[in-house]
Amino acid sequence: MIISSLKSMILRLRGVRESKKQDTSKKYNMLMVFVLRLFFSNRVRASLYQNIILVMSNSSLSIYGTLVALKEKYQYYRSFNNKVLATILQDWITKIEYDGMTFDEAIKPYIPENEHMMIKANFDNPINALDYASSLTQKFALLAKKIAIGMIMPTISILVLIGVIVGCSLKVIPMLLESLPKENLSGNIADFIALNDYITGHTWHIILLAIVLFIMLPIIVKRWTFNIRYHLFDKLWGFAEYKRIQATSVLISLASLLSSGKSFNMAFMLIENNCSHYLKQYISKIRLMMSQDGVSAGRALASVNLFNNNTSLLLDIYTDTGAIEQGLLALSERVLETEIEAIVTKMKMIGFIILSLSMSYIGFFYFSVATLSDSMK
Repeated sequence: MIISSLKSMILRLRGVRESKKQDTSKKYNMLMVFVLRLFFSNRVRASLYQNIILVMSNSSLSIYGTLVALKEKYQYYRSFNNKVLATILQDWITKIEYDGMTFDEAIKPYIPENEHMMIKANFDNPINALDYASSLTQKFALLAKKIAIGMIMPTISILVLIGVIVGCSLKVIPMLLESLPKENLSGNIADFIALNDYITGHTWHIILLAIVLFIMLPIIVKRWTFNIRYHLFDKLWGFAEYKRIQATSVLISLASLLSSGKSFNMAFMLIENNCSHYLKQYISKIRLMMSQDGVSAGRALASVNLFNNNTSLLLDIYTDTGAIEQGLLALSERVLETEIEAIVTKMKMIGFIILSLSMSYIGFFYFSVATLSDSMK
């Protein structure tokens, strides 16, 4: 009787523990992880990785113990970033403690695939793994920062153009029509009013088109892999820039993996398993060339039309001289800088074109008003 009572009590306690485990492990739903990831930027991740490295390098704490210690301190030294980090670390700790996940499995939903690849590939040595991931993160943070700076000019130019059109529609044209009936207007001023009416009359169509493009273009650019994409669309703006960024990510990831002691075959396999749909076509082709044709890694890289002519040329030279691994390390740094400059230059050019449209619109208005004034003299 007593033994059966004890058994039932133990079973109830186990049930409570299991339910607690399930409740805790399900605490963060997909929406919460998505929101937290928005604030878990490249800069914040790189800082966290460095803190984990510093604690583990100078103490006897394990990776789990380090996460617990950092979470407690982030909660104590309160700031917005620290609150975000404490919340994320709590999820990692829960997954490791209650779900039996490894560290790289716990953090996977929060970080980009190529970053996760670096950590997973080198996690026999957590400090080195996080060091490589931190270096990778900092490089892509620099790329993202420069692209954001490049977007300033186009954004300002678009706002100027919208402001001019709205100002003319709400203030200037109504004032003109008050002083002079619309049916008496002709020539340039009539053309300008017709143009403005056309633009304002299709405002919702333009807004809807902009929203659709804003949502659909990133999806198309990342996932569309038909042959026409590689032969034609990759030469167009937007697609070409995405190709530049992806090509740069291959060089950076490959250089990091080789630095960690991985072979070319292992490095390409890891990249293929963690890269975008777009890149898989190129990496698969590289691996096929290396396995079937006996082509070296450097020659395969140079031959798949992923990189620009200058990069492919240098890859060929490094292969010929037997210095492909050292060359990739140097080339990854150089290509990152040159690609950033090229993307920023293109952004500035687009901003200049949009600003020119704004100035043309204003110029057309003043020319129309001047013509009207001359005709009324």
